[in-house]
Amino acid sequence: VGGGYDKTTGIFRAPVSGLYVFAVQLTSQQSHPMEVSLMKNGVIISKARAEGSNSDDKGTLQAPLHLTTGDQVWVQHHWEQTVMQGYFWTYFTGYIVDVD
Repeated sequence: VGGGYDKTTGIFRAPVSGLYVFAVQLTSQQSHPMEVSLMKNGVIISKARAEGSNSDDKGTLQAPLHLTTGDQVWVQHHWEQTVMQGYFWTYFTGYIVDVD
């Protein structure tokens, strides 16, 4: 199993039905708060926020999701005027726990 993530769009499409776990970490720069949502097929599942009150503030979330083949999961950024740290500071990851 693999190949569900499209690095061009940032969307994960479930290759098989089952229980997945997704995790997100975002890191803001000082004075630049930010918020993201974990989305499943256009519905907000969970949110994470980094306040930006200190240098390299972090927000995290982890969510178990049951997906059926073809379901889409992605992270959506909410504010236009924010600066997100890249490299290994910010990530979106997931794995399958159990196949239906």
